[in-house]
Amino acid sequence: PPTQRPPPTVAASAPMSTSSSAAEVPRAGSADADRIREVLRTYERAHNTLDVDLYERVFPTFVSQQRQNLDRAWRGLKSQHLDLEVRQVDIKGNQAVVHAFQRLEAVPQAGEGQRDSREVVLKLEKRGDNWVITGRS
Repeated sequence: PPTQRPPPTVAASAPMSTSSSAAEVPRAGSADADRIREVLRTYERAHNTLDVDLYERVFPTFVSQQRQNLDRAWRGLKSQHLDLEVRQVDIKGNQAVVHAFQRLEAVPQAGEGQRDSREVVLKLEKRGDNWVITGRS
């Protein structure tokens, strides 16, 4: 009879997704990858709830420089939905780079909704036990 082999180990740079529809995507095994995944879910939740304070927790450098602009922009929206499909996470020490595809739909208080889909690169840094986003392009 054929022998059963254990499943292969998934590296920290394995593709991940924060969307619930991608639950079957293999998860990276490291604690850092899990923490990064949580930061990305919080980033999505901040966008989806228009919560500037929550956004500041995961992307403090952006908010410290752009808080008024972000607050004004999000107050002008009825709703917003961000879906972040993570394609690759590379962790090197206390730095990480996430390659993802984002779909953003914004519905303003007045006028028609807007949709945007694009590749994004998020840079993260580990500060203590926590990861934060430090840049986005």
